[in-house]
Amino acid sequence: MGRGLSELQKTMLKLAWDKWQEHRRMREEFKNNPKLLEEWHSIYTDMNYNPNNVPEKFKVVSFPTRRSSDLIEDVFIKYYGWTPKYEDRDRKYFSKAEIGNKMYMAAYIAVRKSLDRLGQRGLIDVNHSRGYYYLTSEGKQLMAKPAK
Repeated sequence: MGRGLSELQKTMLKLAWDKWQEHRRMREEFKNNPKLLEEWHSIYTDMNYNPNNVPEKFKVVSFPTRRSSDLIEDVFIKYYGWTPKYEDRDRKYFSKAEIGNKMYMAAYIAVRKSLDRLGQRGLIDVNHSRGYYYLTSEGKQLMAKPAK
């Protein structure tokens, strides 16, 4: 993977890559399974469509990009090894009291800065105002290269 990337940044890129690969697999499955595609269209075109009510198997299609908060939560779990206190509406909440407020904020700031640096390098596009991110074509090319 890219030179000069920290382990934290590599973890973030790997999480983004895995999400993108999952999205691609589901799109391929749609091509091979017309009934599945029909089921997705019936949900998506429903006048009461609500992203919070999308069945789990279709969430990867609904959200090819990821919320920044999802990435931060996943990094807290994968990189820092923290366990969420509870989950509510597709969000994970961590106990600052258990982790320690100082440690939590240091990790949060490190993750946000790393995400911004990946954006500056052109590997991830970050839209903080809307709260999402996705791999750029350069990021996908980097991740598609075999590890040395």
